[in-house]
This record gives sequence, structure tokens and C-alpha cells, in this order.
Amino acid sequence: MNRRLPWLLLALFSVPALADFKGSVTFATDYVFRGYTKSRNNPVGLGNLEYEHELGLYAGLWVAPVSFDDGYYDDRAHVEINPYLGWATKFAKNWKLDLAASRYLYDGKVFGQDSDYNELYGSLHYRDLLSARVAFAYDTYNRGAKTLAYELVGRYSPVDRLQLSAGVGFHQAGELAHYDYFFWNAGVTWYVNRYISVDLRYVDTKLPYYEHHEDEPENGSIYLQPLDDRFLFSLSVGF
Repeated sequence: MNRRLPWLLLALFSVPALADFKGSVTFATDYVFRGYTKSRNNPVGLGNLEYEHELGLYAGLWVAPVSFDDGYYDDRAHVEINPYLGWATKFAKNWKLDLAASRYLYDGKVFGQDSDYNELYGSLHYRDLLSARVAFAYDTYNRGAKTLAYELVGRYSPVDRLQLSAGVGFHQAGELAHYDYFFWNAGVTWYVNRYISVDLRYVDTKLPYYEHHEDEPENGSIYLQPLDDRFLFSLSVGF
């Protein structure tokens, strides 16, 4: 795994005067990513550290344990490290544009193969109410597969410290998983105070047909385990 990330280290540790750090630690009942689980439905602890500059530049590092359905392989990955670099800017009166690039790094193999890869993002936000996002990877999980993910998220706060939100997405993953699929979620977030939040969310994934994987996938192929009809809980502490 290539961990030479000088551009990230420079962004994180060469801090200009007008810079700010923030971070969070999250306990979640599952590591959910675009409608599928990266932890085989097991609880996980997640961490994020981010540096921001008032000009809109930011860089960060996301770390999470992973557990794919590839236990029969040796040297399987147990940790995912996601460094990212981006730029956000406001325009008009209530709009914000966000562009970013990230790399997914694994401490081992995923389904018997090195799986580090890059992804590009573009997001458009209307106030704190609505967000639209497109993500593109040209070599997903190092399988030579192009994938596109589209997501739309809406938020509403009926009272102070309480937020209702829902999101729907479409993962164009045919080259990787042999099918495209929809995923969605709806839930409520309670902001206990400035640093602590609690989230309860219902998630579901709609595949074009039911996928059985009773046999081991062929060497190097990927199986994305979908999340069907379940509630997820998370507790986050930020600083």
C-alpha cells in the first residue's frame, strides 16, 4: 500500500495563521457506505481530523475499521484510511460549492487484491437545507471499474438542537458489482450540546434483483453487502 502522502502532511502541519483544526470520534452500529456495509453489520469506532483555511481550502484524514466478506483470504484489510483535500466557496446568497479529491488506503487486501483507489467529488449546498453530490472513481477498489454515485440530502430543524433529515442516492456500480442500485435513509439527529450528537437512522437498499453469494466470489471480484430495512445508531463527539 502506498502511504506516501507529502501533499497531505504539508497541508496538515504547515499551518498558516488563518487556519483551524476540527475533528470527531464516532461510535456507530455499522460502517455504512452508499447503501452497503464495510463492517459486516458490526459496530465500529470512526475518527476524523480536518484542517480548514478561511480561503476555503481544507484537508483531512478519515480512519475506520473495515471487515469485508473475504475472511477466507490471507492478508485481508482491517483498516481504511481516507486522506482528502478540497476547496469550498460560497456564491450568490445561499449557495456553496464544494470540490474535493480523496484516496482510499487499506492496510491489507480486499477480496485477495490490493485495493487502494482515488475518488473525486462535487457538492452543491443550499443553505443548511439541501445538498446534492456527485462522486466519481475511475479505478474503484483497483479493479479498473468506473463508478458514479449521486446523492441528494434534505434537512429540517423543527426545534433547536433537533434535525430531521433524509437522503436518496443512486450508485452506478455496474462495472464493479455487476449491477446499479438505489439506496436511501431517513432519521433524526439530536445535538446534545456543541460537541456531542446522537443519530438514529433507517436505511434501505434496493437492488435490481436479489443477490445470492453462497459460494466464494472469484479471486479478485468484489461483493458489496447491501443494507436492507434496518435502523442504525451513532454517537459522535467533536472538537
